Amino acid sequence: MEDTYRLTLKNDYLFKLLLGSEENKACLQDFLECVLDMPTGMIIDLELLDKELAKDVITDKTGILDVKLRLKDGTTIDIEIQNSWSAEFIPRTLFYWSKMYIEGFKEGEPYTSLTRCIAINLISQGFKLNNEAHSAYSILEKKSHQPLTDLLEIHFLNLSAVKGAEIRQTITTKKQEKLLNWLRFTRIHPFENRRCRC
Repeated sequence: MEDTYRLTLKNDYLFKLLLGSEENKACLQDFLECVLDMPTGMIIDLELLDKELAKDVITDKTGILDVKLRLKDGTTIDIEIQNSWSAEFIPRTLFYWSKMYIEGFKEGEPYTSLTRCIAINLISQGFKLNNEAHSAYSILEKKSHQPLTDLLEIHFLNLSAVKGAEIRQTITTKKQEKLLNWLRFTRIHPFENRRCRC
C-alpha cells in the first residue's frame, strides 16, 4: 500500500529549500523583484547569509531566520513564513529587524554606515491588519505621510487574501500579477511525497 503526502510551500522546510538555497537563487531574485517592485535584473549578486542572529552576550535573546540575505548595495533582507498570525508576530518582526540592522556595527563606525534592512513576512492564515494581499510599512510623518527614511521596510504577504477572484480588480501592473502568482503558488501548489508501506 502507498501513502501520499501533499505538501505546499507553506511547509517551512520546502520554503527554505526553494528560497534559501544557492541552487535556487534565480527563484529568490524573481520573488524579491516582485515583492519590492523592482525591474527585472535589478537584483544581482545576492548573498545568502547565516540565518542565526548574533548575540552580544550569552543571555541575549536570539532567533533563527527562515531566509536571510544581502543585496549588492548592502541591503539586508529577512524572509519569514508563518502558518498563523499571533499577537507576538509584529514585536518579533521588529526584534528580528533591529538585530539585523545593528549586526556587525562596530565601535567608531559612523551611523551613516548602517544599511537598509527589509523584513518580508508571508502569513498563511489569520492576518489581522487588513484585507490586502501585500502590505508595505515604513516610517512616515503622521500628517504629511512624508517618509523619514528608507532604512526600515516591513512587508506582509497575506496568503489567505489570494483565494478569491476579486483580488484581480486591484492588480494594475505585471509585477503585481506576478507577485499574486507567487503567492498562489506558495499557498496551494502541492509537492507530493510518496512512501510505500507494506
